[in-house]
Amino acid sequence: MNAWKTAAMTGAAVSIIAVGSSEQAAAGIDAGGTSRMSKGTVTALGGVHVNGVHFNTDAARFLIDGVDGAETDLEVGKVVTVLGVIDTGGETGKAYLVVYDPVVRGPVDAIDPARAEITVLGQTVVVNADTSYALGGDHTVLTAAALGEDVEVSGYRDAYGRIVASYLGTMPAASAYTIEGVVTSSDPATMTFAIDGLEVDYSRSAYIDVPGGMPGVGQRLEIAGTKDPSAGRLEASRVVADTDGIDAGGVTWQPVDGIDAGGTDGIDAGGIDGIDAGGIDGIDAGGIDGIDAGGINGIDAGGIDGIDAGGIDGIDAGGIDGIDAGGINGIDAGGISAEIEGHIQALPGATAVTVDGTELQLAAETQFVNGDAADLALNSKVEVTGSVTAGGVIIAERIEFERHAEERLLGRVDSVRDDSIVVDGVSLGLTAETSYRDLSAAAAHRFTARDLSAGDRVEILGYRAGDRFIVTRVDRRDPVYGFDPATADD
Repeated sequence: MNAWKTAAMTGAAVSIIAVGSSEQAAAGIDAGGTSRMSKGTVTALGGVHVNGVHFNTDAARFLIDGVDGAETDLEVGKVVTVLGVIDTGGETGKAYLVVYDPVVRGPVDAIDPARAEITVLGQTVVVNADTSYALGGDHTVLTAAALGEDVEVSGYRDAYGRIVASYLGTMPAASAYTIEGVVTSSDPATMTFAIDGLEVDYSRSAYIDVPGGMPGVGQRLEIAGTKDPSAGRLEASRVVADTDGIDAGGVTWQPVDGIDAGGTDGIDAGGIDGIDAGGIDGIDAGGIDGIDAGGINGIDAGGIDGIDAGGIDGIDAGGIDGIDAGGINGIDAGGISAEIEGHIQALPGATAVTVDGTELQLAAETQFVNGDAADLALNSKVEVTGSVTAGGVIIAERIEFERHAEERLLGRVDSVRDDSIVVDGVSLGLTAETSYRDLSAAAAHRFTARDLSAGDRVEILGYRAGDRFIVTRVDRRDPVYGFDPATADD
């Protein structure tokens, strides 16, 4: 995704809707919706469930490692960035672009069971009860991967630069070794730099696209290449800036296919299907279906259904679905919401917090869930929802502290409701962020709570909150699956 051009999110509300076809753009511009950039862990598939929102992906484009992919390329636990529209209720939405890039792909260099850590391309990877594995077979946490085995890791870096893995799987065949991270040292003379414990040689890189044309300390980059076993470093074939939809100073998004910001499929900004800005289907700006500017379906400028010239459905000129000119989905021009999951990496001041490389501004109105401002601490995992100002600054409106799974249960499903699951007669609480995987022989890729049936054998992960047990993950298992407390997931 980094080979794309970037445009400020504040000017890209229309650009988000421009991804794909005009039909895609029309769906989801219903009044009351909110344009949203959401980065978080996939908790279920069948659409994409991220940060408690079920995004319909029927009209979405998937970019996997910067190339076109599909929903089937995703798995529970992978961290994605979704651009789309959130419905009024806040629990559902429509995705127009879903982007996935792993944090690191490469060989396992070391395994430290005592610390629950592995090392991949010099990066410390922390695994825990919340890590979703896709390495095949049942295993204990740290016997899943063998020394030298090529793996793929998705997750978030913490305040110490470690990768806290939400997903650990087998590296896809024919994939290059890749890494995302911040440059910690750089030597232009030798054309090398380091990302934490990994030295990168870019002297023979075929493609470099970074600010200033040269990697420098503090830059957030994505690198692809091969590992030099004798030198223990990565020989880079590609070095690009890692925006990942978020820049430290604000929010950005990336148009696709080398298109200018605002355009789709090689079209100038504002145009669709090779049409000049403002025109649709070979029509001059302002006209639709061979109609003169201002008119629709043979109607002179002046409007339709009692609408003033330039307006549609009672909307003032320049607006769509009750939106002020320049705004989309009930948002004033330049407005958009953002939701970011990750670990607190820095507390740069009393009014700011850095999560997943993005600095977020606190306000007197910021609401806290499962804690308060005093609980803001390095490495705490949070989910932050905020608004993006015209200047690209994210103002945190809501910060939710997330808890890790602390207990495992095994049993059979009695019944399932929207907010609870009964297992062996015990009612357990479900939330919008509970994740679901089918590890039975059925291996359903699209799998949510609605796919569970009475009698299904399930493994439950979660924690106790007062007198309730809150489920963080439900894994459907085969009937013969036995439970051993030392056994992790598949």
